Amino acid sequence: MTQRLELERPWLQKNYSNKQERTLNLVIKGVDFLKQNQKVVSLANLEHATKVIDPMGRGVHRNTIRTNVIAYDYYKNHSSSYQKRSQITNKRGSSHLNVDSNVNFEHIKPERNLENVKKRYRKMTKQELINKLIQAEQHIAEKHKEWLINQFEKLK
Repeated sequence: MTQRLELERPWLQKNYSNKQERTLNLVIKGVDFLKQNQKVVSLANLEHATKVIDPMGRGVHRNTIRTNVIAYDYYKNHSSSYQKRSQITNKRGSSHLNVDSNVNFEHIKPERNLENVKKRYRKMTKQELINKLIQAEQHIAEKHKEWLINQFEKLK
């Protein structure tokens, strides 16, 4: 969107570049400030630190950091929380469930601890949950089909 605005309003180009440069400078100073004070480099902490550092007291909002590509890359390179999150995502990404894999739903006990099940599901990614739901629906459809065939055979 920024590129479109730059093409439609070239007289604002100087203003855009000044704001982007200001954002980048504040993010760099904010990361340094957080590291000097031995605080975690996260978007929330960075947003707060830039308000402290900024002479105008405005700081930089976390969404501004995300939309400024250079500032966001700098944040990602120095943020331990972002790197931890991406490592977790990478670990999960390699263990995506296959819809084709045969999951045995018959071993599930009705008296199981549902709180533990909820915790396990909360740790799954959206894609893993979608795959699990598809597998469950397939299993139900297959069992229903088997039941119908069995009922028709009983009628004969």
